Amino acid sequence: MNVYRVRDDLFIRGMFDKRPRKLEELEELGVSTVFSMLRKVDPDLKSDPRVDYRNYPLADSKASQAPQDSLERAWSAAFAAAEKIERGEKVLIHCISARDRCPFTSALTLVLLEGISGKEAMERVHNLKPTTFYNVGYRRYLENLDRPFYTTSDGANVKVHP
Repeated sequence: MNVYRVRDDLFIRGMFDKRPRKLEELEELGVSTVFSMLRKVDPDLKSDPRVDYRNYPLADSKASQAPQDSLERAWSAAFAAAEKIERGEKVLIHCISARDRCPFTSALTLVLLEGISGKEAMERVHNLKPTTFYNVGYRRYLENLDRPFYTTSDGANVKVHP
C-alpha cells in the first residue's frame, strides 16, 4: 500500500477501497482509525469492528476560495484526528489520489498537534509528497493560516478563531 507517513501516528494515501488486503495492511501499520474525505463510503472499512471509519466528504473544486462547508468538515476531521492521536492511536486520512483533500486535512491536523502555521504544515506535507496542493482554495487557506491555536501551560490546545 502506497502510504505517506506525515508523522509516526498520521498517514495519508489515495483511495484503496478495491484493495483485497486493505484491512491487513492497516493492521500492519497499526492504524485503527481511517478518515475518508470522499463522498463515497467504503463498505468494508465501515463495517469492520477493528476500524473506526469516519467520513468527512470535502469538495475538490478548482475554486480560488475553499467552500465554507468543506472547511468546516476538514476542521472537524482534523480535531477528531488530533484527539485520536493524542490518545495514542494511529490515523490514516485518504481521498482519491492524496493530492488535495487528505493532504489539506492532514496539514490542519499538524497545525493542531504541533502549533505550526498552515504554511509550515502545507510545506511539510508537500515535501513528503510533492504531488499535493493543486487546489488553489485549500492552498490559499493554509498559506493564510497563521497559528490559530496555542497550547496552554497544561498542554491543552485552545482554539483561536482562524
